[in-house]
Amino acid sequence: MIVGIVVAVAVVGDSEAELAYNEGVNLFERGLFLSSIAEFDKAIQLDSDNVGAYVRRGASYNNISEHQSAIANYTSAIEHKPSHVPAYNNRGASYSLLGQYRRSIEDFDKAIEFDPSFAPAYDNRGRSYYKLKQLDRSKVDHVKACSLDSKYC
Repeated sequence: MIVGIVVAVAVVGDSEAELAYNEGVNLFERGLFLSSIAEFDKAIQLDSDNVGAYVRRGASYNNISEHQSAIANYTSAIEHKPSHVPAYNNRGASYSLLGQYRRSIEDFDKAIEFDPSFAPAYDNRGRSYYKLKQLDRSKVDHVKACSLDSKYC
C-alpha cells in the first residue's frame, strides 16, 4: 500500500534552528533519512516549537519504516499546532502502514475537518476504507480526491 505523506517546505532564515531544519530538509530530499533525523533533532533541540521539524522528522522515520517513531513526531506536531493538517494526514498514513485502518481514518477525518480541500487526506482515507472492505466509501473518497487534484485520478 502506498500512502501519501505530505511534508513542509524549507524555512528561510539564519538562526541555528532554521539552519539545522534546512539542512535536514536537504538531506531528506536526497534520501538520507538517518542524517536528516539528526538535523531535525538539532532543530527541535534549538526550537521545540518547530512544527515543521517534527513533521519532517516523522516523514524521515516513515521512510525507514519506523512508523511508531513517526507517529510520535506527528503527535508532537499536533500538540504544538492542533490544526496542522499535514500532521494529521501523515499520522493517519503511519497508522495505515501499521494496519490500524480505523485509527488512520480518524486522523484523515480530522485533516479533512480542518481543510476540506486537502486531497491527500481523501485519497489516504479512501485507501483505508478499501482495506476495511468499505468499497462504497473508498470510491467516494477517491472521486473526491480526484476532483480536488488530478494527480489522484
